[in-house]
Amino acid sequence: MTPVICAFYNKSKIKHIVKQITSQTNRLYLWALEDKPSKDTEPYIQGRGMRPMYEAWDSLLDLCNDASEAVCLVDDLELPDNWLTDFTTASQYIKADMAGAAITEDSETQQPFMVKRPELSFRRVNWVGVYAIYFSRYALDRLRPFGPQAQPGGWGMDMKLAQQCDNYGLSQYVVDAYPVKHTRPVADLYDKSLALKEHNRWMLEHNIKSRQPIALDRYHNPIIPRVREKGDINHGKD
Repeated sequence: MTPVICAFYNKSKIKHIVKQITSQTNRLYLWALEDKPSKDTEPYIQGRGMRPMYEAWDSLLDLCNDASEAVCLVDDLELPDNWLTDFTTASQYIKADMAGAAITEDSETQQPFMVKRPELSFRRVNWVGVYAIYFSRYALDRLRPFGPQAQPGGWGMDMKLAQQCDNYGLSQYVVDAYPVKHTRPVADLYDKSLALKEHNRWMLEHNIKSRQPIALDRYHNPIIPRVREKGDINHGKD
């Protein structure tokens, strides 16, 4: 089963995420960033304490070294029923090294490039916004460790990942067919001006270049195989 990881604040959609994800996989690994998380999350918590999200992801991914892929989530998403299986099936089908789920039109975002294109199933791109990310094992072995990240919000890590994908020849996609809803305003839990200042310093220090997101190829509603029954993943073969 596909491992799913998430570092979460108590003020988040984590209860919803737990319910949706555990209906499709028993490999959910959580990092509790704050004290007194809800009882719904306790069976899945593998680490605790305030730390940067990507560094928490790294620790959780160490528990998934046997897996051929993994999905990383931010904690403020609303997921449709069966989303995990549909999204991972699509990512496998297009042979993505890294794929990001598009976000719905009613999402909170400052990244319009990631908003779902209703006429498309997926796009091959030069950058992926970090909401819900699929990584192949081949990509994980080359992109990790993710940290250290810029504080406090980790801004700029998306540009670092894009740059690394170019360096390693890894494919990047946005999957429009199976979007998620991002519900939290940007920088709602930390100081936005401080995050921007730290982002600029971190980008310069690590020689990370900003880039304009572009779609290199667009795929107009090809047939993406869906799951016929729970647990029956169709990899594009009859």
